[in-house]
Amino acid sequence: APGEFILSARSYSNNSLLYMRGTSMSTPFAARIASRVLEYLTGRERNPSASLIKSVLVVMAKPMKGKEANFYKSQDGVLRGIREKMGLGEMDCGWGRLSLIDHELHSVGYKDRQNITQFAHRVYTFQPPVSGTYTFALVWTDPPAMVYASPTLINNLGLRVLVLDTTGVVVGAADRLDSLNNIERVSVQVQTSHTIRVIVYVKGVITT
Repeated sequence: APGEFILSARSYSNNSLLYMRGTSMSTPFAARIASRVLEYLTGRERNPSASLIKSVLVVMAKPMKGKEANFYKSQDGVLRGIREKMGLGEMDCGWGRLSLIDHELHSVGYKDRQNITQFAHRVYTFQPPVSGTYTFALVWTDPPAMVYASPTLINNLGLRVLVLDTTGVVVGAADRLDSLNNIERVSVQVQTSHTIRVIVYVKGVITT
């Protein structure tokens, strides 16, 4: 979790502050939020997986305003377009700013430690309790690839979310399969009258 413009105490003064950037500054904040998520999930699950904790952090992240327009120089527009198309998050802030709001954490639904095999898929269906934007994340722990392997992703999973009306007609959809990393995230707009169908599908699985 990269950090930007984080207020810190100066090491050589008892009453002076400064703003700093970098992972060294953001790590304590990210670790605190992750530990709170772990604490909450441990109260509901005997042994929540690292993937579950990561998925909660990704789902709860908030988009940020502002761009470092010149940070990536001539490749800026090209790289932004690639990331946006592949659903890899914003160029400057990834999935967004880490956020921990208790009532949001308590409303997160999840499935943990689900197995899936080659040529298979899993379907989860539910009714949204309130209308609004729903965000879904698929996160899994991938084994390390061999040196010089390309691509380095071993298990390639996709996430598809369908929004159905009362007659079963699809009125909204979001699909993500980037074949590059072990996180997929999508968002859809729904009404309480809709049915949400979440589909985890396989492009390639070596381990289960």
